[in-house]
Amino acid sequence: MSFIVIDVETVYTEAHKTAVLAEPCPEFKAPSNYKDEAKIAESIAKQKGEWEAGREQRIAQGALDPRTGRILCFGAQSIGPLGTHGVTNPAKDEAREVELLREFWQLIAENTGTVVTFNGTFDLRFLLLRSIIQNVKPSLAPHAIASWFRRYSTLSHFDCRAVLNNWDSREAGTLGDWCKAFGIKHDDSVKGSDIYALYVKGDFNAITTHCRSDVGATVQLYSRIAPFYV
Repeated sequence: MSFIVIDVETVYTEAHKTAVLAEPCPEFKAPSNYKDEAKIAESIAKQKGEWEAGREQRIAQGALDPRTGRILCFGAQSIGPLGTHGVTNPAKDEAREVELLREFWQLIAENTGTVVTFNGTFDLRFLLLRSIIQNVKPSLAPHAIASWFRRYSTLSHFDCRAVLNNWDSREAGTLGDWCKAFGIKHDDSVKGSDIYALYVKGDFNAITTHCRSDVGATVQLYSRIAPFYV
């Protein structure tokens, strides 16, 4: 069995952060029945504080959209006749993203087996669209790339999450949840929701470790379930 597991972590672009920070503060008003000046000022201050706190969240959410986010870390592990080979590299700045995208396409070209992911419709779409935006040429023909996103197909892309949930996006279950169900060891002390804070702190070791852990867990999960679906 020959396959390559792919996982990415994403973060907002600096352009998105700048745009959010440049948003003009709305003009807040207290409820019309407020007459006391102190209560009016308190209400307006509260609304403004909530808006400013939400700005941080809007910056973080830029990571989920390839128009406002970029690849922060790329992890892969290939399993084949020549053995097992893994790579996990972070992009500390936006210039480094282009190198990661090129590395991704080179690995894909070198590994002709199935691409395996957990929720890879997000990962592979993000990689593809960021490549187009950054003018990085894919190493596969368009029809081969399109096959990654075909529902109910596991030939070229085996999305463990999609398979286990029968392609129903409403079904719950993280990678950690499924690993626990199958008795697979998985260090999820760092979760995807922690990546933003780790990036702000500059803790790239923790980001890389998390990505590597997810890749290794996905390898084990795929190895357990693939015989029943392929």
